[in-house]
Amino acid sequence: MFIDIPTLVLLQSINSFLQVVAMFLQMSVNRQRAGLTWWAWGSLSLALGFVFNLLRGNPLISQMAVVANNAFYITAMVLFYTGVMRFYGRRENRLALTMLAVAVTLIAAYFTYMDDNLAVRRVNISLPVAWVSWMIAYRMLRYSPLALRASTHMLTGVFGVFGAFFALRGISPFFVIPEESLFAATLTTTSSYVVLLIATTLWTYGFVVLVNQRANQAVLTSEERYRILFMDSPDAYLMLRDGVFVDCNRAALKMLGCERQRVVGKSPAQLSPEFQPDGQLSAAAAELKMSSAFQGGSTTFEWLHRRCDGTDLNVEISLALLDLQSQPTLFITWRDISERIRTLKALQQQSVELERSNLQLEHVLTQANAMTAQALEAHNVLQMSENRMNLLLQSTDQGIYGIDGQGCCTFINQAALRMLGYEQDECLGQNMHTLIHHTHQDGRPYPESECPIFQSKREGAGRYIENEVLWRKDGSMFSVVYSAHPLLEDGEILGSVVTFSDITERLRLQQLLEKQATTDALTELINRRRFIELSKNEIKRSIRQKSSLTIAQFDIDYFKSINDRFGHAGGDTALKLLSQVCQKNIRDLDLLARFGGDEFAMLLPMTGPEQADVVIRRLFEQLAVTPLQLGDQTVYLTLSAGLTCLGNREESLDELLERADRALYQAKQAGRNRFVFISPLD
Repeated sequence: MFIDIPTLVLLQSINSFLQVVAMFLQMSVNRQRAGLTWWAWGSLSLALGFVFNLLRGNPLISQMAVVANNAFYITAMVLFYTGVMRFYGRRENRLALTMLAVAVTLIAAYFTYMDDNLAVRRVNISLPVAWVSWMIAYRMLRYSPLALRASTHMLTGVFGVFGAFFALRGISPFFVIPEESLFAATLTTTSSYVVLLIATTLWTYGFVVLVNQRANQAVLTSEERYRILFMDSPDAYLMLRDGVFVDCNRAALKMLGCERQRVVGKSPAQLSPEFQPDGQLSAAAAELKMSSAFQGGSTTFEWLHRRCDGTDLNVEISLALLDLQSQPTLFITWRDISERIRTLKALQQQSVELERSNLQLEHVLTQANAMTAQALEAHNVLQMSENRMNLLLQSTDQGIYGIDGQGCCTFINQAALRMLGYEQDECLGQNMHTLIHHTHQDGRPYPESECPIFQSKREGAGRYIENEVLWRKDGSMFSVVYSAHPLLEDGEILGSVVTFSDITERLRLQQLLEKQATTDALTELINRRRFIELSKNEIKRSIRQKSSLTIAQFDIDYFKSINDRFGHAGGDTALKLLSQVCQKNIRDLDLLARFGGDEFAMLLPMTGPEQADVVIRRLFEQLAVTPLQLGDQTVYLTLSAGLTCLGNREESLDELLERADRALYQAKQAGRNRFVFISPLD
């Protein structure tokens, strides 16, 4: 006894539309899940196929219903296959699938309107449906991750069995003559509808389970990523919302020396002294900075916080505006600049002490002039003055020497001899310019006529010179700041007194600060701020000289995967390798900078699109043959790069960087490991 076929078809149609509702509801909840939209439309196409199948019993539209039924069936399977490929992040062969659906529909139309042949139509629809079902099962087995294997195996089984059944149905006309009536209660007809009913129900259930498993896995992955990137980062990170801290990582707690409950829920002013170093109230200043970040999107400034033990903490703060869970939130990065502040204060103190010493020396020189004048009147007064002068000269740690009208040394103190490496008798009577001041720092000769010391003696006016060099006995040089004051008697210039101090250490600290402020510590490339400063000058020069100029932005493909697999040390090694390869393949006049993370920028002066193409291709080729050894694994880096050049009109650096960034984005969208050039808008 067979089931009533029209009733079974009606039941199948109702069931299909219920599945369509379920799939579209699932799609509305998980819009971001790739593939779900295709499955929902596939379910709708299949449901429409069942409706037209039911309408085949109406003689007025039976032929149209047959063709529509076949078209919607094969379209549904194509949409299911496309959804599976998109769900696993793959791309389907859209042309082949479209041609398959069109071919099945055209063949069904021919053998319905021109030559009504039920056997051919059965083969025409059954075998393509079977083939697509097997392809769905194969793709799911091949691309499914381990976390989704349970639901994937269930769906693979459903589509595999479904495909096998339709394959048997497709070859049945070669062995059994098909019945003439669509609704004849035969074994083949009844089993076809029963299999369709069971299979569609199972795969709809399987799709829903698969999507929810993927959503759960994404939540777990997101939480793990948050833990790694935020909580376990060595940099101090905090989140601020509605004027109070809502989250912070371990590095921030360590920097403050506080427990988490003493930070979360507090405002920035509550973790700061009442006043900032510039005299502003911390509460008012914090509100101003937060308002600036909310309006401009980001800001960077220095701030004085207070640790839980009561000590001060100098930090550089970067604020970035984020939209988390539809709520504006400030993402905060702290960098401890206490050492930099201490260094600056030390330099300021040295400068103050040097100025004080100069004032003292000027006072000493004034006294020396007075003593020299008095020496002409009385020998005893002269002797006392000389003794006092000698005591002062030998007590100071600054170098002091005197010269006569011909520039020869008349006296020199121990501090000067110690810094210069000479004995006293090696200096007295010698021309001091020839002895210690004969050459510039860059090796050029220093004529005596250009020397500020001799200009002071000649003009009768004092001179104060910063950052010149004196030469030691052993041939080495050292940086000094010095002053020269003429010795006057009755309006006549008798000579000069020179005082100098070794500022080598001060210059070293200044250079260190400059390097820290303009250089990326990891790669030793210039940083973003220095790149912008130099690039603006290069752009002005190129516009003035009407010469070509190219800017490129690039980053490492899948850099996050390197960090995830090999840790931050592996990522640092990759960044260093990239910077080394880049430096070997560009000119000295080119600018190369690390903007942050794995983002790099390059400016090529006097370089048009053709020359830039050669440079970037050479860089890609060198990376392709340069191995990166990470533990026991060898990795080869690839890049995505965006390039643009200076147009005929005047353009700013921001415009060039924005255009290069768009080109970089296009390179990533096109599949990475490539570069894209965007021409200027002349």
